[in-house]
Amino acid sequence: MNTECSSRWQMADGRWQMADGRWQMADGRWQMAEKIASVIKYNLLKFEHQTQS
Repeated sequence: MNTECSSRWQMADGRWQMADGRWQMADGRWQMAEKIASVIKYNLLKFEHQTQS
């Protein structure tokens, strides 16, 4: 295996890891958004129950 080929693989691998890091970051944001959304829904439902009674 020549060195040029292996350095290309390392570069590609680095790009994949960077992309993977971005995906994890995006995934974390989605999870955060879902948590916030569920809290908002819960508060809205609680508020509706209070106004109905």
